Amino acid sequence: FFFNILLKLLEEPPDGVYFFILCEDENKLLPTIRSRCEIFRLDTLSDDDITAYLKQNNIEGDIKTAVALAKGSYGKALDILSSDSTVLHLRNISDKMIELLLSKTGSEFDLISYQIENIKSMQDYCDVCRMILSAIRDIITVKQDTELPFEYFTDREDAETYAQIYPTVTLLAMS
Repeated sequence: FFFNILLKLLEEPPDGVYFFILCEDENKLLPTIRSRCEIFRLDTLSDDDITAYLKQNNIEGDIKTAVALAKGSYGKALDILSSDSTVLHLRNISDKMIELLLSKTGSEFDLISYQIENIKSMQDYCDVCRMILSAIRDIITVKQDTELPFEYFTDREDAETYAQIYPTVTLLAMS
């Protein structure tokens, strides 16, 4: 219903009226609406810009990790640094699960027990899985000696440590 009203307004806007429709994924708009729009793609902010904005506004916390997880969004970085941030909690769970996954001493039982104790919803589980896949991607990136930006690790040394220990075949099997 809403989209039909919006479509009518887009087809016949009042004089001097301009609409700005902002979205993260243009494919989520109905094709009939998208066809009536002029699309402008905006770049994300650089990690350095976000870090500078956070420091200028006296925001405290693990800024380096928040910036890495925010993937170019100042608002997401602020959300992550909020005192009740689920993202940082899930990041800590991911760190532990990566340690258990890549540990030669950990067992599948340890990993499953940790998941049951710490992950409370299917959405959280999916988010943790995405974080783990990003970490594995970063480790493979180091092994392949490419200069792609990291998605999970904030320090190249952390990814290099795992890259030295595990063969690419093992990492690909995990992903």
